[in-house]
Amino acid sequence: MMGLGNLACAQKDYAKAATYFARDSRAHPDNGDPLSNLAQALLTAGDLPATRDTIAEAIRIGKPHPGVHRKTLEQIEDASRR
Repeated sequence: MMGLGNLACAQKDYAKAATYFARDSRAHPDNGDPLSNLAQALLTAGDLPATRDTIAEAIRIGKPHPGVHRKTLEQIEDASRR
């Protein structure tokens, strides 16, 4: 699902990407990466409220790439200040 989500993002189909990332996050609830990617897709699509909740969950899970999750949070915070 992650690969399909990344492909959808590359094609700028963020709604489809979000669907794939959400599906992957349900299949792997102990992995924050699908949620981080979902938050990124939602951010690009302009859905800030859903983005904040999603990245908060990725940060709570914390693995396997907590630094990436925190960087996504920083991007969300920057976007919300604009």
